[in-house]
Amino acid sequence: LLAEAGRPVEAMSWMLACDRPERQPLKALLLALLNFTALLIEYSFSRHLYSSIEHLTTLLASSDMHVVLAVLNLLYVFSKRSNYITRLGSERRGPLLARLQHLAESWGGKENGFGLAECCRDLHMMKYPPSATTLHFEFYAEPGVEVKVDKRATSTTLHYIHIEQLDKISESPSEIMESLTKMYSIPKDKQMLLFTHIRLAHGFSNHKKRLQAVQARLHAISILVYSNALQESANSILYNGLIEELVDVLQITDKQLMDIKAASLRTLTSIVHLERTPKLSSIIDCTGTASYHGFLPVLVRNCIQAMIDPSMEPYPHQFATALFSFLYHLASYDAGGEALVSCGMMEALLKVIKFLGDEQDQITFVTRAVRVVDLITNLDMAAFQSHSGLSIFIYRLEHEVDLCRRECPFVIKPKVQRPPAATLPEGEDMETDMEVTDVAMESSPGPSAEARQDPVSLYIDTPIPSLDGHPNSPPNENPKSFSLSGCPLPGDTPISSRAPQSSPRVPPGVQCIPQRAALLKSMLNFLKKAIQDPAFSDGIRHGGG
Repeated sequence: LLAEAGRPVEAMSWMLACDRPERQPLKALLLALLNFTALLIEYSFSRHLYSSIEHLTTLLASSDMHVVLAVLNLLYVFSKRSNYITRLGSERRGPLLARLQHLAESWGGKENGFGLAECCRDLHMMKYPPSATTLHFEFYAEPGVEVKVDKRATSTTLHYIHIEQLDKISESPSEIMESLTKMYSIPKDKQMLLFTHIRLAHGFSNHKKRLQAVQARLHAISILVYSNALQESANSILYNGLIEELVDVLQITDKQLMDIKAASLRTLTSIVHLERTPKLSSIIDCTGTASYHGFLPVLVRNCIQAMIDPSMEPYPHQFATALFSFLYHLASYDAGGEALVSCGMMEALLKVIKFLGDEQDQITFVTRAVRVVDLITNLDMAAFQSHSGLSIFIYRLEHEVDLCRRECPFVIKPKVQRPPAATLPEGEDMETDMEVTDVAMESSPGPSAEARQDPVSLYIDTPIPSLDGHPNSPPNENPKSFSLSGCPLPGDTPISSRAPQSSPRVPPGVQCIPQRAALLKSMLNFLKKAIQDPAFSDGIRHGGG
């Protein structure tokens, strides 16, 4: 299907089959396939087997930004969750990264009238510079080939294409590109850049298409950052002022732009990963993270209040997910963690943990809140204690266990492995809920995360059940023991040999939903670390928790 959708139309090398007006059913299938593949890759441990990257590269040349955005969404999953793109061979990686860089390049910046927030607003075209819809492209003709419109031209002569008000041309971007390639001898390595400019200028006057172009640019930046592909173009793509522009987008009050605001948060999150102190400091300053009344802390508190107050309209799930993911990545670095401590984030995060919403989506936010608390308590445990953090954690843990016991009522005797303290390994993989906006499983979230301890290993002999009684992953034909994260652990004794005969059997293959398993694991990891803190343990002894 990908090959069919990306096949050029006969006699038109820049018109893809999926862009033909009569091929709408093909385009609908293509979009469904790309979205499904993104979900599949997100939950897969065999991403390296994916072998259609050339088709994705081809589809980035579609005239329809819906197709481009669907491809970018899939590439984003690859880049954030694995090193798949960085490990591609140069013959496949090169063309892909080149097209991503064309999409990610600056449009001129805020000082030239092309600030991201301004481009997101539905303003009259008089508010934008005339160059917004003007195609101006300079190039040298291919060696040995003369430009057809100028018989005296040579390969050392600079040529240019200049077309104003490109948006007024009724032809599609691919048809315009087709005409230009017949008129000019444009070098092969410059053609995709030219097409990207044509597509942007052609659609800029249309607010919907302009929003899609902004979103595509933000996605492309994030993918390039996660793929470590910005070495040479970092200063031009991540130019001075970009972070301020991203924060300006977040401050737009239009509720119709939440997808763009979520994309802006994801781009900020990716920039945090560059591990460049100036960029991180700039993000902290621009978002006001270190101040209680700063923009980001106020936004987080409002989002959390809407999440726990049934009388308020909750923020869109995609935006809230991106916001919590940004907090987690920020807290992974000492400077970010200190800023979150300074703004009093602990109280708001504990509200999320205390709120007993049972929806699976809500559980993922609780898990993220637990992980951020885990990170910032490395710097300050006092705020956790002063807001009754221990009582809230125990309250939540009891609630989650009680829910599991509806399906698994008997008490499981854990076989706890306790290696000597001196041999405990440093670090752990915190990401088990397999959400797109979490940290990549294969990469470290940041320096300060090294202080976290290894996970508690609770071995049980039957898969933990889900609340709805349906397996959330394919049933194991020969189920053995499972950890709290739902992974099989070989070599254990069936529980029927140790449990009382009156204990009810759990349906084979049923296990705890991944979101709840991730929450239980995160809470146990934190408690394991916290009880080793002298002040914390003293509070427990004196009933201060």
